[in-house]
Amino acid sequence: MSFRTAVRQSNVLPVATVGAAAWLGLTVLQVVGTMDPLWGGESVGQTAVTGLVGALVIALSIGMLLVFLGELGHSSPGPQTWPPEE
Repeated sequence: MSFRTAVRQSNVLPVATVGAAAWLGLTVLQVVGTMDPLWGGESVGQTAVTGLVGALVIALSIGMLLVFLGELGHSSPGPQTWPPEE
């Protein structure tokens, strides 16, 4: 079963993917809001560097989810029929 077939058969998958992206977006905002200042902050706990790395990883995850949704709309390349028709 391909992703396209799964989406055609289940309307929950795209909604769940968009919901996950929204949840991750809110998590990025929470991480950025709790970060210490870049300069002059404490070196114990959630420092600015760890907050930036965490926000970057979450942003990349959101990007991968958006690419996943974008790929679902493409109709080609599709699987070849079996047995091959000649």
